[in-house]
Amino acid sequence: MPRSERRLTALLLACVMTAGLAAVAPARHAEAADLIIKSDEVHKQWDLAVMLHALWWGGVGVGMRLGIPVAPKGFIPALNDQVKIEIGFSYQHWWLRRYYVDRDWDWYHEGYDFHRFAFPVLLRWDFYILKILTAYFTIGVEFGFVPDHEVWDDRVYYYGLAVFAGSAGVLVNFHERVSLRAEFSHSGFNVGIEFKL
Repeated sequence: MPRSERRLTALLLACVMTAGLAAVAPARHAEAADLIIKSDEVHKQWDLAVMLHALWWGGVGVGMRLGIPVAPKGFIPALNDQVKIEIGFSYQHWWLRRYYVDRDWDWYHEGYDFHRFAFPVLLRWDFYILKILTAYFTIGVEFGFVPDHEVWDDRVYYYGLAVFAGSAGVLVNFHERVSLRAEFSHSGFNVGIEFKL
């Protein structure tokens, strides 16, 4: 191999190794600095979340959640966790279509709106994995009512409901007091902003 090719190969190899070390070393340092799941921390902040809902079966909604600490050091002494009671409100709306066929086998469909007001009461368990990442899950009950407009007497009736509620999600903590929140829940996919109070 000519000397010029050997020099070029050595230069390229040195560049690749330098780039690799520059990429790996800060990542390892950041990982060591940010990994906090084993830290002994106390979390006493309340939080308020504003949520948008993409509901199963084609609905949308908007809501709010208030998190109240009940176990600032969590349930597992070896982990950096916290337990909260989370209460809230949400408005949910669906555009539904009903299809049917008549005796002549002609297809028809009609659309109608369906909406409800929901009030979740949840137990939320947070796990602080990285400084930038918190995982959590919730379990509880969602109370609410469904307004139904009856055509036959032109009145609105309200039907109560109580359903099982739960979710699993993450918080991306891009600021000391502000986080991006995303979760899959019993009613759909939720995303929002959470503020520490």
